[in-house]
Amino acid sequence: MNSNSNKISWNLYLKKLMGTLEKGRKKTIMRRNRRQPNRLDLRGEISNHIAKIVVAIDISGSISDEEFNVAINEVINIVKNYKYEIKIIECDTKIRRIYKAKNSKDIKARLNTRGGTRFSPVFKYVNNTDTNVLIYFTDGKGEVELEVKPGKYKTLWIISGKANEVSLRNKFGVIKN
Repeated sequence: MNSNSNKISWNLYLKKLMGTLEKGRKKTIMRRNRRQPNRLDLRGEISNHIAKIVVAIDISGSISDEEFNVAINEVINIVKNYKYEIKIIECDTKIRRIYKAKNSKDIKARLNTRGGTRFSPVFKYVNNTDTNVLIYFTDGKGEVELEVKPGKYKTLWIISGKANEVSLRNKFGVIKN
């Protein structure tokens, strides 16, 4: 599912992806029960869309504060019409901080660390949650092989800077600049 072509920008891709996320079912009186359609006293079911989004930010110094703030506000503006939960993970060689954000006022000032980048700690964390979408902001320079296999969530790599590739040998997800 590797996509190096930038035919659509990452924000349009995320907008398209948001409508496809499904999280359980909810009862409704507007639909008939499909097993017993003649009984009007039974409720039908429709998909319940709650997007659980994790935004991982490489804080090793490769992404500027301005780039990060513009990108995270873009994510919040895209998902504001849906039911959503956003967790922000700040990481370099390990996860430094995790917090929830409902709007742009909840975004905390980034930690000031400089160092290398490892992708595996984020994937270890996200594999143990019920995340639908992982958005990873990075410069693409990190480890060559992941320690864990990614779970059943969609991964969107957003690469900043001069690089347009992720350093991983086995690429997965959609890569956008």
